Parts: sequence; C-alpha cells; structure tokens
Amino acid sequence: MQEKHYSIPLGKALCLSLIFIFSFFISMQAQEQVGRPLITNYKYQEYGTAPINWWALEDDNGIMYFANQGDVLQFDGVNWKRIEVSGPSRSLAKDDKGTIYVGGQGAIGFLIPGETGEMEYVSLLDKIPEEHKVFADVWEIDYYKGRIIFRTEFKLYCWDGESIKVIPSEQGYHVGNIVNGIYYLRIWDKGLCMLTDNDTFELVPGGEQFASERIYALLPYDDKVLVGTRTQGFFLFDGKEFTPFKTEIDEEIEGIIYLPGVALDNGSYVINTFGNGAYMIDHNGKYIQKYTTANGLQDGSATFTYVDSRGVLWMPLFNGISSVNLNSTFTSVDANMGLTTTVFGTYRFKDILYFSTNNGVAYLEKGDNQVKVIPGTTGQVGNFFEYRNRLYAATNGVGLYEILGTSITPVRENINYDFRARFINQSISDTNRILVDHQQGVRSFYFDEKVGQFVEESSTAKLISNGGVIVEDEDGNFWSDSQEEGVMVKMIPAYKEGKLDLDASEYINYGIDKGLPDAGIGFEYFNNEIHIFSGETEKTYGFNQAANRFEERTFFFDEYIDWDRPGSSPVETSDGKLLLNAGSGTLVFDKVNGKYELSNTDTFKELQNNRIFSIYPEEPRADGSRVVWFSGPDGAIRYEGNLETPSIPDFHTDIRSISIGADSLLYAGNIDLPEDLSLPYDENSITFGYAAPLYIGQKQIQYSTQLSGFDGKWSEWGPQTNREYINLPSGNYDFKVRAKNIYGDISETVSVPFGITPPWYKTWWAYALYVLGILGFIYFSVKARTSILLNQQKVLEDTVQERTKEANQRLKELA
Repeated sequence: MQEKHYSIPLGKALCLSLIFIFSFFISMQAQEQVGRPLITNYKYQEYGTAPINWWALEDDNGIMYFANQGDVLQFDGVNWKRIEVSGPSRSLAKDDKGTIYVGGQGAIGFLIPGETGEMEYVSLLDKIPEEHKVFADVWEIDYYKGRIIFRTEFKLYCWDGESIKVIPSEQGYHVGNIVNGIYYLRIWDKGLCMLTDNDTFELVPGGEQFASERIYALLPYDDKVLVGTRTQGFFLFDGKEFTPFKTEIDEEIEGIIYLPGVALDNGSYVINTFGNGAYMIDHNGKYIQKYTTANGLQDGSATFTYVDSRGVLWMPLFNGISSVNLNSTFTSVDANMGLTTTVFGTYRFKDILYFSTNNGVAYLEKGDNQVKVIPGTTGQVGNFFEYRNRLYAATNGVGLYEILGTSITPVRENINYDFRARFINQSISDTNRILVDHQQGVRSFYFDEKVGQFVEESSTAKLISNGGVIVEDEDGNFWSDSQEEGVMVKMIPAYKEGKLDLDASEYINYGIDKGLPDAGIGFEYFNNEIHIFSGETEKTYGFNQAANRFEERTFFFDEYIDWDRPGSSPVETSDGKLLLNAGSGTLVFDKVNGKYELSNTDTFKELQNNRIFSIYPEEPRADGSRVVWFSGPDGAIRYEGNLETPSIPDFHTDIRSISIGADSLLYAGNIDLPEDLSLPYDENSITFGYAAPLYIGQKQIQYSTQLSGFDGKWSEWGPQTNREYINLPSGNYDFKVRAKNIYGDISETVSVPFGITPPWYKTWWAYALYVLGILGFIYFSVKARTSILLNQQKVLEDTVQERTKEANQRLKELA
C-alpha cells in the first residue's frame, strides 16, 4: 500500500522527529463508541462549599444552578456564587415565568433577585397550614398545570402562587415525574399512580406490580413511558400494560439505578446510578457510552442528570459536579484507559487500534476499554506502515519489526544500538522497497518473495536525516532534511543489479546557495510537491525544477499559518480532502480541479489548544461520515462525524458584576443592567465582571472590551473576565464587552453606559461662585481704591484749605 503523506509539524519548532505515514483500512460501525467522553469535572474546592450535590437546573438566561448540601450554587461559566437558603438544598424546579424554586430539609421557597441583582431566598413556610409545617427532605419539585409541587415523603405541597394545598399520603410517596402531560408517582405499598384533576391518586393499569419494587426513572418513550426499576430492569408502559424492555446496561445498573435519568432529543437516554456513574443507551436499549470513574468521572454516585439548552449533560455527584458536551464529536483514549504516555500516531488494522508511543506500541482491541502494550516493543516508535495486508513499525529500542496482532516478529533488530530505527519510508517507483532512517544513517530493505519478508539491501552513514522522513519525487530522486540547519539533501540513487546501493548513491546539499534560508527548516511532501517551512524567517519555499533551486513561494495554506504555534502533517484522504494543521487549528480542504480549496475551519476548533503530532483519517463511510484520530501528548483523540461546522444554539455575553472601589457592589447580574448610572467623583474607580455562559470549551473563551470615552480601540482578545478602570476623569462613558468561543463565533456586544460627576470644584455652581467671587473682588477692589482716592483727595483739599488759610493769615499780618 503506497502512501505519500509525511509529517513535519509547522511553527517555530519545525525540525521535529515525529513524522507519520498514514493509510486507511476499515470504517467503524455507526454505533461504536471508542474512547472516553471529554468530561469536565468541577471539584468542591473550586466552588467552595459541600461536596454533595443533588440537582441541576438552567435559568432562562443560561445560568446554571445546583442544589448543594450546603447552599444553592449559581455558576455562569466563570464565577461560582453561593445563595444562602434555609439549610441544605435538595431539589430545584422552574415555573413558566422563569422563577426557580428550592426544596431542602424542612424548607421550601424560591429565588428572587435583590436590589442589586444578587439572588435571595424567599421562604414559603409561612404559606403552609400550621398542621403541615413539619416535614423532612423535599425530594423532588415539579411544575405541573400551573402549580409547583414539592414532594416530601408523606406530603405534596402544591403552590399556585397564592396559597399552598397539601396532599398527604399514609403509604408514603416515592419517585415521580411528568411524562406526556401526566403526573406519575409511585406510592409505597400501592404502586405506580397518576394524579387526577381532583388531586387524588389513581393506580394505573398494572401499576400494582410496583408496590414493593422501587421505580427511579419515568421518561417519555414516544407516546409511552419508559419505567426504570431498581432490580427488575426497564418496562414500557402504553397506558394499558407494562412490557419488559431489555437493554445492554441492565446488569451494570441493577440495584443502583437512581433518579431521574434524562431523555434526549434524538431518542437516546442517559440513566444515572448511585455508585457507577451514568450510561447512555439508544432508543432500542443498545449501549452507546458510559460516564464512570473508569473513563473520567470524578465520582461514581451520579445523583442527578440534566441536559441544558446547549446539549451539555450535567451530573451532580456525591463529590463535585461533572459535565460533558453531548454534541461533541470527540472522545479520547488516554491515561484513564491505560495510555499513559505521549502518542505519536494512531492506526487501525484488522479491528485493533495501534498507538505509537514514547515507549512501545500500545493497542486497544475491539470491545475492550483498556489499552495494553505489545511486549518487546520498547523505545520511541516512529510510524506504522501497511504493506500487503501486513503491518510494520520501527522503534529506536528494538529496530524494524512486523506486528502480528498483539505480538511482534523482528525484521532487523537493533543490535548494540546499530539500528535505532525511527521511520519507514516507502519508494514510489518500486513499492517493494522501503528506506528506514536511524540515528546513524539510513538502511534500505526489499521485499523478498522467496522468504516472504523484507530483507536488508544496503546502508549508509552519508545521510542522517533530522526529521526522519525520506521522500521520492517523480524523477526517482530521494529528498530529506539534514542535521545541518537550513539544508535539504537530494539523493540520486545508484542501483547495482537491481539493488539500491545507498553508499554508492550521490548526495547533493541544497542550502543558502540554492535559495534556502540560513535558518531552521522543516518540510512536507504532498500533492507531488516539496513544501519548505521556516519558522525563523516566517516564509515558505518551493522547488523550481527548471532552475534546480528553491525559491520563496506562497502556497494555498500560507494565510492560515500561525508561526508561533506548532502544526502537524497534512493528510490527504481517499475522497479528495486534505486535513492540515498549520498552527491555527486543523483545517479541511476539498480538492477541486486539482487544487485545494478551503472547506471549513471550525470542525476541529474544539482541539485548537491541543498539541497535535499527527492526524489519521479512517476510510469514509457510505453516508460521508468518518473517524479521524488526532495523536499527541494528551493521548489519542477520536473524531466521528461528517466534517460539518459545529453549531452553537445560544452564545451570548453577560455583564455579571459592577463594583466601585474595593468592594462596593452596584450590580450582581440576574436583572436588567442599570440605567442612568452615575458615580460621584470620589468613587471614580470601577470594575466590570463578565462571562459568556457556554460551558463548552469554557476556559478557552476569549473576551474583548472597550470603554468608549476612554479607550481608543477594542482590547486584544484574551481570557480575562474582568476589567478595572482606576481614577477615571469626570465624563460620560460606555463599557462594552463581547466574547469569542472556540469555534470563532463572536457574541453580540453588551454594553452599559455610565457617567462620573465632576468634583465639587468643577461643578457649574462652583464656577458661578468663582465668577461671582471675581466680580465681587473687582467690585470691592474698585470700591476700596475709589475710597482711598476720595480720602486722599479730601486730605489734599483739607491741606490746601489749611495752607490757604495760613497764607491768608500771614497776608493779614503783613498788612
């Protein structure tokens, strides 16, 4: 089998030795699930209260709430908030107005936002008739026909918004649910019943068989009811009779099934247990997936299951809270399944999955959930190579060998470190020949029909490849990179009597004098063309056959290269698609008229922060769907789908808090944003908190903000979920924020305008006083000066008058 896909990761570190050659074998069955789901675990240390959780609920704005043994928890994807209630909370429900009701130990009530938006608990105990106020746990809450029904062990408390009606039962209530518009409830020693319009319970036909058998799941099944029992398995109830419904999880959940289970829109079900996690089955009862401690769930006691509006499954646990995106097309084979080291490549051969790892070949047999290592395959493994329906691999510890199921047989062993093999490269001019690079050079092998195996043909130390890949061009020459920086090597093969003589072959170096940069390079060979990458120069190069030199060239994928992030080898599929990770994420191209055109950038965006060493696509199925494997330090990640762009039903950003100074909270979310917000000048430092409650790739969501009137432009995208502004000058502002999810979707902008009043000495009345003061000063200054002048004039006049009088007196005396 001939393949021409070679793997040099792109980016700053281009010259890596992890390159893989892929081919295809068989397709997966539609219902087969390999690997564990990508579960997100929230530990009690993270949300800061008791570990035990009982219930989950989403409000009308996409915010999650959890009934916790300590308080009610609120989670917006960024911040956890504790809402104090009357003791431990046990159950939650929401009415048609979006009000959330809470049931706990001897307490019932609801949540309402306070003046600033912080959620507050309002008790309904004062609405209960005095003789019914004492009760224990509220195990369930349902909203049914305009009433909230709180279920305790012996009483139902029915709240219609004005008063509470109590429906008691001497036998005791067990588990109930509303299915297809009917409120079903199991009553101890009586059986499965339904609530009538006059608030009495009527035994359903055949319901008496559950008088002593516990029911924990009551779920819609088309126009029937799926009934899950503690020890007798499942039944389908059509309104007249109960029919046993066998599933593939009957043995796993027997004796530990717990309420309530959840019916999915596609007809599947998730059934939770009190000790062994949760299981997904399809409409026919076939096992699809499990969520247990064996594959990533942090605790086995799944006390509740809830699917939010985005398709995220929430599982409150006895130790924390876990979630998984049911719409995700990815599962993982990793340390939870025994794959405890880095994976360089994945390959499916004869119903066994093989993994080339940092220490041997690991495998996963069909139907098994535990990865094992093939004995004797020590050392770092290169690529897998399939030839004549046989599978080969090479390691730097063992050499070259053939894989026979779960064992190996040597082809050429590594003796005293003389053959620390890495990669197997197949000739295209003669597919019976392979070239295997190793630390001391290259060895060639040819398939001998007589012995039915590859035999060593020749060897050389004249070519020591840096990346391990050796490719043959259309002219029969071989190319590889070298240990010397910025140098490619062209080997013109020499043949003697039909055998390749590596030592006698001619080796020509192509470096700076042949157009390559004086910098580190890496290369890919696909679409019958050599592609050279240099992360240092951030340029790409192609080979000009006529000029016999390399030259700068722009390829169809250049605009998608992120030189700051490593990529992985492009892989061509049998149906004309190209999967290429150029650092910015794995892209899908379609081949149209011999040229590749971008199909979409979003299919694999969920993995954009995962380091990917290699990509391995299995053969596409008849319906166009396929399985693609991504190998890397996180193990092997499995994609199953038809390469479509994922859709997110609701992605929005909320401003969740506004505070001034150190701890003065003005706004706590849950209500409309404040209007006409005005802050005094001595409180001109303000902080905004925000979140985009998606719960899918939540930690990878990025935000951009701008304060109009202060910031000249939007901020760069980043993970920061709050923005603080200190000592803002007086004026009018508008704070704006938006979010971008892992798929590249950008939410609508949310904003809140506000103003900062000027200090008193900059107010209009202060300026009026300033003017009056100046005018007064001028007036009194002029008046004082005038008074002085008048006084001086009077003194002068008096002096003149006195002198005149003296003169006249002397004249009289002289006369």
